[in-house]
Amino acid sequence: MKKGKINGQYFKAFNEIFKSKNYWITFILASLVMFLIYVYVPIYVTPGNDLKFFIQITPWWGFLVLLLLSFLMGLLVCMQVYIYKHLKKVPLKEGSTGIVAWLSSVISGLFSSATCASCVSVLFAFLGTGGILFLLKYRWYISGLGFILVLFSINLSIKRINNHCESCGKVCKK
Repeated sequence: MKKGKINGQYFKAFNEIFKSKNYWITFILASLVMFLIYVYVPIYVTPGNDLKFFIQITPWWGFLVLLLLSFLMGLLVCMQVYIYKHLKKVPLKEGSTGIVAWLSSVISGLFSSATCASCVSVLFAFLGTGGILFLLKYRWYISGLGFILVLFSINLSIKRINNHCESCGKVCKK
């Protein structure tokens, strides 16, 4: 497949979704909610943590990662709402991919927002010391996996919106 054709599919899907003001609002609200979840969950569950301290210990690139992940999640939520409202009979395979991508991005966002070991240990205390040390050692790989899953789910959503899903081998009808 040619590169121009791929870019054209993306723009076609985005134009289809964002020609309505309601989907812009959905995108902005979903992005904002996801950013607030990424920021306030570590603040809320870590004793003695507050917003000022969180801002002080989080590097600039940490906020950049949170913003990027929040926008991607807002886009994914917006696309899933569009699919649910406009396209009938979403296959279980596609729906489960969206749920897995959402869950993995929430976890990777929490990893990105938890900048210190005490934040991660409070968030994932059920894993034990060995699990927490493993997560701290490989946190960027896990966050990267979350990004990949979100991008994969967005790609599948674009194919669904454009009426053709090569992954399931069918032409989807509106």
